[in-house]
Amino acid sequence: MPEKSAMLEAGDLPPPAPARAEPETPPLAPLVVGSGARVVLEVRGWEVTALPDRVVVLADDFLHLGGYDPLTGAEQWRIKAQERASGMHTLYPLGERVLLHAGPDLIVVDAKNGAVIGRHPAGGFNGGDDKCHLSLMQGLDHRSRQYLTYAPATSVCATSCECSFVLFRCDTGEQYGTRMHGSISHVYHSLREPHDNVCWTPPRLLGRVKGRTLLALEQDGGRGYVASAVDDAGKTLWRRPELGEAMPRFRPVDGDAASDTCWSLDEVEMTVWTCSTGQIRWRARWPEESAYVRTDARALGDRVLIRRRSTSASTAELRELARGKTLWRRELAPDRVAITPGEDPAELTWDTPVTYAWLDPATGKPLRELAIAKDHALIRDPRGGYLRIGGTDHTEIDRDGRPLKTVPKDIRKASHIGERLLTVSDEQQLVVLRRPELAPVLTTSGNFYPDEATAALGPAALLLIEHRGSEPLRLVLVRAID
Repeated sequence: MPEKSAMLEAGDLPPPAPARAEPETPPLAPLVVGSGARVVLEVRGWEVTALPDRVVVLADDFLHLGGYDPLTGAEQWRIKAQERASGMHTLYPLGERVLLHAGPDLIVVDAKNGAVIGRHPAGGFNGGDDKCHLSLMQGLDHRSRQYLTYAPATSVCATSCECSFVLFRCDTGEQYGTRMHGSISHVYHSLREPHDNVCWTPPRLLGRVKGRTLLALEQDGGRGYVASAVDDAGKTLWRRPELGEAMPRFRPVDGDAASDTCWSLDEVEMTVWTCSTGQIRWRARWPEESAYVRTDARALGDRVLIRRRSTSASTAELRELARGKTLWRRELAPDRVAITPGEDPAELTWDTPVTYAWLDPATGKPLRELAIAKDHALIRDPRGGYLRIGGTDHTEIDRDGRPLKTVPKDIRKASHIGERLLTVSDEQQLVVLRRPELAPVLTTSGNFYPDEATAALGPAALLLIEHRGSEPLRLVLVRAID
């Protein structure tokens, strides 16, 4: 009997499978806005950022960028920024530019008209194992993805990775100078397992002052640093090994770019130097304590306020920036946190319970005190003064720490406090309240949160993002109206 052929006649073929329909994006629930606000813009996309006169969105195809008027929501331009997408995509606002770090590429766009100013290799893959990202600084200030103004003498940009960075021109994206590296050691937990890479002294970008970019670089292949400055071509202008001991890896370097003053401060020592030259001005030392000491310094004109707080003492002292001469010193109880009128308490402590002690910055004279109970917080109010939140009400406080009035409204879960709009959110919903009456103007379900670039759009605007799993983000711009 002949074997049955493995070939099927055309009539024996199974019917073709029905075409599989592409999954549809579920419709979005409409946003219902009450009186006193309106939704100016609502779009889908994978990334968003804001400048004072533009909202820029990376479209849901990862290829196009769109620029929108933040007052009307009208699209002002739309461009195809890249032919294919790779890696993660992050937008950064700087001056009148938007920088798109798209996988291996850096694309610089004029936010006003969408013109592509530059397209270059980024010098680090966004989304790779080296944790590469863009570092943008104005003077000595680094704000992640928040809007920064641009000034050639004080703006600096770099692509920073886990153990290296490369500088690039903020206005075009073009790289300059050589890549800065730290030493990597291979750490083996077992000879049968892959090793871990450990970077002991990653290079540090400290900022830019008077047209000089300030760096902390590995010294002699060891675990210490040497301070350095380079010009606009990446050429080294000076190296200061004597500053290396003032900037170990985890000690912050801060200062006041306006007065060309840099400093580093830890539990026992402070070093102050001229940023643009690296010349040390003065050092100060304090007795070592057995407990951890929290420290901070803040420039007040040509003076610097230094605060030290531990479980045994809390002190504040004012010194001259130029010479370090002590002008006054105030000792407080350990549970007191010294604060000057109008200063942001978020930079001082999040401990509770705690008592804030307002001091006259000129004399150190105590002005008044305010106790913050457990699970309460003191937050600077963009309308002026402060808010003490927690519990079923909150208190408005003036810039000198004087309570003004108690408002019977619970805003302990505030996720954004703006001059005109305030948001309160939990796992189920986000509520937008209009100030000062705190009337709800928008209530949304879903995973909404305020974007960190909101502040660039002015006091009446609120930029919201909704995460929707694997779907493109829902991007909503709300404005308070009279």
